[in-house]
Amino acid sequence: MRRKTDCSLPPRRRVLRAFTLLAAPCLAWAPGAQAGGPAPTPLTAWREAIARGRSDVLAALIAGGADLEAADGPGWRPLHLAAMEDFAAGVSMLLAAGARVDARNRRGDTPLHHAGPQAQLLLVAAGADARSTNDLGRVPLHGARQATELLLEPGIDVRDRIGMTPLHVAAFDGNEDKVAWLLGHGADPNARSGAAFDLAAQPGWRDPDPQHRFAPGQRPLDLVRWQHDRVKWSTGRYAKTLDLLDHATPRAGLFRR
Repeated sequence: MRRKTDCSLPPRRRVLRAFTLLAAPCLAWAPGAQAGGPAPTPLTAWREAIARGRSDVLAALIAGGADLEAADGPGWRPLHLAAMEDFAAGVSMLLAAGARVDARNRRGDTPLHHAGPQAQLLLVAAGADARSTNDLGRVPLHGARQATELLLEPGIDVRDRIGMTPLHVAAFDGNEDKVAWLLGHGADPNARSGAAFDLAAQPGWRDPDPQHRFAPGQRPLDLVRWQHDRVKWSTGRYAKTLDLLDHATPRAGLFRR
């Protein structure tokens, strides 16, 4: 019996066949595909395709009717992931297919909060709001690993709920490039936090001893100095950020900043 070609199949069968051929490798790469791994979620195929920049798989998922708003436990959706990877083709495809530009995860972050430069351009053009705040009162300028002028609408020294500016957050993260960019655009290195806060409240913090409490009035330099002192003998990760802020911060006395 002669086998049908793809062109002779009904449209829905062609979509399913494309999905099987293109998405199956992504599912095989997924952690849940391994014995004993976590169970796949509705987001698994999206996540794996986006992480590998597979526009063909995204097209198959969209054509096959996969849920554009599929979310994992923390609430990350396909558009969040594509924005975070700065996967411009993926962001464009998801937006064109109807993904919500203002979708929020469980922490209240929109895709713009973690978007790379190319994704920022596409999201803002689609109506994303650079002034949107998450549950911590942080705008995309606080959250984005790489800032651009598109995120400056709320102001360079915009504050979150505890008075932290984007420069505070970048200093705490040891993000040297972002610290340099913010200082170059006029961020105040002498800005002080407005309230005490615990490390446990910081997104992504995984230190074995998260109970350290910072007093009110912290400058970006104070935060990166604390981080540097904590790991300087092991990684030196914060050394360059510390040097930048040490030179930029006005002195508090004759010999100290």
